[in-house]
Amino acid sequence: MNTNDIITSTFLVNSVEVKVHAVQTGLISVKENFLDRKGAGPMSKLNIVFGKRYADFMPIWVWVIEHPEGIVVVDTGDIEASAHRQFYNDETILSKLTLRVMSNRRNISKHDELDAQLLRLGIRPDQVSKVVLTHLHGDHTDGLKFFPGNEIIVNEAEYRKPYGNLPTTYPKWFAPTLVNFSKNRVDQFDSAFPLTRSEDLLLVPTPGHTHHHASVLLKTDSAHILFAGDTSYKQQQLPDFSFAGSNIDYDKTRRTYSNILGYARKHPLIYLPSHDENSGNRLVNREYLIN
Repeated sequence: MNTNDIITSTFLVNSVEVKVHAVQTGLISVKENFLDRKGAGPMSKLNIVFGKRYADFMPIWVWVIEHPEGIVVVDTGDIEASAHRQFYNDETILSKLTLRVMSNRRNISKHDELDAQLLRLGIRPDQVSKVVLTHLHGDHTDGLKFFPGNEIIVNEAEYRKPYGNLPTTYPKWFAPTLVNFSKNRVDQFDSAFPLTRSEDLLLVPTPGHTHHHASVLLKTDSAHILFAGDTSYKQQQLPDFSFAGSNIDYDKTRRTYSNILGYARKHPLIYLPSHDENSGNRLVNREYLIN
């Protein structure tokens, strides 16, 4: 798979064709103990710090949904500049230290960045109706710079209490629309925020990776699709109840996994984490989390 691959699949939503694009904005590699938890409690974080081995490079997926109510982008991917130390010059000393000890490796070119990828789809960034962020980590927010005039939606609780974010890397104009979940909007997840008037596209709570991580749920006529951000790094972590070492709250992660699996037992669900190398193929092949 090339780093700038785009995979497209078409679904019917209320009998209208909706294109969903899996857009790969480069590659990232993290420490193995970041990807898979080793040890309990604080030891899981110390084992990341002292770990030396890196996992294979993973894609950084962005999801582009050509919905009848407008084009929706889920997360913004990463940019070439993020691989260079000067990109973080204005961060606090503590943040710089954390970056150094947690460390990751990036393989991103200008051609991988989201503006170039959208143009390959015939979409200008200013044509995007909404940008929805699952959480505020750099490999999901660094592409914000391409959307200065667009509505950007963030779960308010995530914005007020972020975890592991790097605020000086946001564009200076960044002032997202903050939203809150309403109760009894979607089964299993219970609460949700509708992103479309038809309520076939919803922001749902999936905390654990960060305190208030969220995912985007698209209800098509044949299947439901969960654009899952970093809820897990690999699909198999869900049925195995295997957690990433990077997660802030394992109890929340466990409940989130249970909610997703419960939802998948009720509805045919395509589960698409942002760093699973098979997410694009699962989208186009209609592979369900539970068959």
